[in-house]
Amino acid sequence: MEELFQYLLTLAPLSEELQAALVTRTVKETHRASKTLLAAGEVCSWIAHVECGLVKVGYDVPGGDERIVQFARAGEAVFGVGSFTTGLPSRMSVVAIEKTVIRKIYKSAIDDLIARFPAFHAHVRKIIEAHTQLIEDHYLLHLLPAKERYLNLIQSKSWLLSDRRIKDYMIADYLGFGRSTFSRFRNGKG
Repeated sequence: MEELFQYLLTLAPLSEELQAALVTRTVKETHRASKTLLAAGEVCSWIAHVECGLVKVGYDVPGGDERIVQFARAGEAVFGVGSFTTGLPSRMSVVAIEKTVIRKIYKSAIDDLIARFPAFHAHVRKIIEAHTQLIEDHYLLHLLPAKERYLNLIQSKSWLLSDRRIKDYMIADYLGFGRSTFSRFRNGKG
């Protein structure tokens, strides 16, 4: 829980009373590698905080490929933002890349907490805003030529290139181009 509290404190003040209420309203889950936490077509009724591990958020594109839009590591939030905010089935999936521990809070608990602690609305709003911006940034990234996408990754998310848990094909899927193109750029031949 301490990791979740630290994360929330980076967003807005967090009273001791709200912390105590969160202890009883969050669910700790442990997932094995390759476990789907949210499948496309399901409604996302929760926001999760990654305590340890790594997950990816993505969607399928025609031809059977995947487009990854986010990698969430320990200390970050993860959920299907569009589905969570609309209540409609998600087009995204959330999948554990390795054994992952999350703290999940369901929308009904969030609504109850906001009713009891109106300041909690700021935390939730900032999480939703950050994930909406993340999706927009990913969309805009894909408007760039392939080489510029790769250079943007080096500048803004270089940790993806050095994290051994993230395979080259996953980064290629994130950048939206073929694996051979990514290999060429990574090897300095593009």
